[in-house]
Amino acid sequence: MNEVFTPSALTAIHTITGGILRSINNIAIASLMYSTVRKMQVVNEETVYQANIETGI
Repeated sequence: MNEVFTPSALTAIHTITGGILRSINNIAIASLMYSTVRKMQVVNEETVYQANIETGI
């Protein structure tokens, strides 16, 4: 089974959200949308930070 989020992406999500579940969900969805638009196969740390900047979550 292929992982969608790299381990560093998961760490970035935790860092950004502080572990707050609703925030985790919001940034995860934003990261998935960001990577889909760019036709990326996985969500990496840079993707998470870029999605956070673009969405302001």
